[in-house]
Amino acid sequence: MAKRDGKLAVITGTASGIGAATRALFEQAGVSVVGIDIKDAEIIADLSTKAGRESAIAGVKQHCGGSIDSFVVCAGLATYARPISLIPSVNYFGAIDLLDGVFELLKRGRDPAAVAILSNAALMMPPDESPYVQALLNHDEGGAWRILTEFEEADGLLLASGHAYMGSKFALGRALRQPISILKLKHRISRSISSLFSGSGLISLALGILRPRRTLPSV
Repeated sequence: MAKRDGKLAVITGTASGIGAATRALFEQAGVSVVGIDIKDAEIIADLSTKAGRESAIAGVKQHCGGSIDSFVVCAGLATYARPISLIPSVNYFGAIDLLDGVFELLKRGRDPAAVAILSNAALMMPPDESPYVQALLNHDEGGAWRILTEFEEADGLLLASGHAYMGSKFALGRALRQPISILKLKHRISRSISSLFSGSGLISLALGILRPRRTLPSV
């Protein structure tokens, strides 16, 4: 992958929505982009499965020549996804596993930074963390699935799907604010965390790696 100005970004979920818009912003700024999605991307991978996440990481390593400068996690599923176990698999594990998997490439990048997209729905979670959130933070994918199945059987699909989505975004935000060991990273790194806002409220968290000067290109 050629770097038009020496900068290379990897973005998940580029086939549509926030991922597609983020890709356009980077490309307008002259940054080369490698997209990851289940279709219409340089790297085709299903982030709802462990094998798909491993394939995505391998694809990044193959495409990016040893380093990347920016990594943006946009891929996500809303409450409509069925089965609802897909929601935490993509929204949480698809973010954390890929952040962990590309860390060494980011470490070698120029002013490297990573951004994970959250949601204002995370603010609707109760302050006391649920067993579902705890399962996510403990990186227990199977446990999270089982909890959601029990929730659905007890309270119905509508409430369970909302819990699956809100909890996945809440846990992702919490994970990025906790000691970096939760990402399974073996290196001590500095983090610079800032919130990004839009008209609809808090939507994202910028996780700067190795003290980057910025997290998004100037446009």
